[in-house]
Amino acid sequence: MVYGSMMLFFRNGWNRIPEHRAPAAEPSTKINVIIPVRNEATHLPRLIQSLDHQEYPKGLYEIIFVDDHSTDNTSALLQERYLKNPHHFTWIPLPNGISGKKAALKTALSQARGELMVQTDGDVLLGKYWLASIAAFYEKHHPLLIIMPVAFTGKSGIFGLFCKLEFAGLMAAAAGSAGAGRPVLCNGANLAYPGEVVAGHPNLFMHQKASGDDMFLLQEMKKRNRHRIRYLKSKHVLVTTPAPASLTELMQQRYRWVSKSSRYSDPGLIAAALLVLITALAPFVPGVCLIHKFNYLLILFTYLLIKSIFDLILLIPFLNYYNLNFKPFSLVLFQGIYPFYVLFSLAGGLSGKFRWKERKFFRGREE
Repeated sequence: MVYGSMMLFFRNGWNRIPEHRAPAAEPSTKINVIIPVRNEATHLPRLIQSLDHQEYPKGLYEIIFVDDHSTDNTSALLQERYLKNPHHFTWIPLPNGISGKKAALKTALSQARGELMVQTDGDVLLGKYWLASIAAFYEKHHPLLIIMPVAFTGKSGIFGLFCKLEFAGLMAAAAGSAGAGRPVLCNGANLAYPGEVVAGHPNLFMHQKASGDDMFLLQEMKKRNRHRIRYLKSKHVLVTTPAPASLTELMQQRYRWVSKSSRYSDPGLIAAALLVLITALAPFVPGVCLIHKFNYLLILFTYLLIKSIFDLILLIPFLNYYNLNFKPFSLVLFQGIYPFYVLFSLAGGLSGKFRWKERKFFRGREE
């Protein structure tokens, strides 16, 4: 089974990644933390507090928030924090006529003067050794791109568990593929790269698409040197973000992710995505055959069980390492609905329509 071979390849990649332990030496890297935000007033106080309490020299990092025309209390909170202590803290509201996450990133990068850019989102929670661990890893390896883990928290019940397990599977694939030297995924909520690799490259994030800054950056870095893309394996760099609050929010997120896939050009990424898609939709074949012959039920159950085993081979060590108690064996129960979830995600994404941050988009552009 080709899908199983890919999962084993990723598991081997995960096993090959050494755990990073930050040395006791004093850091020397100047960091810019770049955070594009829109309507994150609920999460900002917690995020700002975690940034202000980093175990990293204050003179070596600057926080750059770029506000993408928030309609809630986000701007007021950022202004309040800036007035309280403007040192190592910059707040930039996007001007009228310019909007979107990629425009916010471009604006932040134009103001950044540090050596290392660390990118995250406005709704995450960070550990106090987050920056120190990233800086130590960068000073040791000097990679072009540092991929790091993100986990969903919050939402309880069956729906919350499904969201957490599915997203953890994506992050496990990101880690394992990077460890194997063939990275296919990353997440912009936890990413780092030297400022010099993006300087003078305004289209690096594929600005004509509303989302996908992380994946398009990964795609470009692979063209330069995929061997200098590293996964940082450390519990200190795990960031958490709230799981989607509803099925509608989850599906809109997936529509957005699928809609950008038409611009992927990396063969490895395309091959992995197609393999996952075909494997996810394959149960419809015996499922349809059940209408004519009940014996196909055993084939369907066997297929889903084998797929679950391969998924768990990669997922369980990832969850165990980060102490994420997401009940991984529940994944077996979700295999029956997963083909429908993928089918609807694909159909919605290919339609080109989705909502994001109280905005409507069609084919990657705001309506």
